[in-house]
Amino acid sequence: ILILVYWADILKKYFHPGARRSVPMYTFFALVGVLLLFELANLVLFLSMVYSTEAMILYNAVLLAVVSLVCVCEITIFSHRFRTVLQTLGAINQ
Repeated sequence: ILILVYWADILKKYFHPGARRSVPMYTFFALVGVLLLFELANLVLFLSMVYSTEAMILYNAVLLAVVSLVCVCEITIFSHRFRTVLQTLGAINQ
């Protein structure tokens, strides 16, 4: 997740040079905080016996799958953008 946040910051610098950029570590901590809130909600629901151990494991598996899917999609998008930036820089240097 941290790498994706830094890639987004780098690409924002190249694609939107005048835009105000955020601090990547703050963005990373915000995303990790949201994930921790989801896990805390899972723990509270489990400890209050709303659901069983199997449901808790399923919740964690679904959360991991969603986070992984989002990361894969973002990496794909950022890779295409980086390729565009590198092709442009290559054309400028020739």
